[in-house]
Amino acid sequence: MLKTHQMRGPLFENLAICELLKKSYNEGNDPRLFFYREKSGTEVDAVSEDGLGLHLYEIKSGETIRPEAYDNINILKRTLGNVQSSTIIFDGESFGSAINIRDI
Repeated sequence: MLKTHQMRGPLFENLAICELLKKSYNEGNDPRLFFYREKSGTEVDAVSEDGLGLHLYEIKSGETIRPEAYDNINILKRTLGNVQSSTIIFDGESFGSAINIRDI
């Protein structure tokens, strides 16, 4: 039932954010986790900051990741600078055929 429920996306996103927070606490760090959104509509679900720089996370509840899932991350990588990593967290097992993981 949850696979088709209208709250699947928000619930999965909340779970992923909680796991990012737990990871930070378990490493003995004060979590510096933020949501990023611009007036233009560009948004990234989570941005964490540590001594090395920024880490970007896009969270998707779908079973397949489409190429456009990387659009906002790539925009933010060009805009912010000092991005050390970018990650797509998703609830599936396959990537869309047009995705090249090296482009992330």
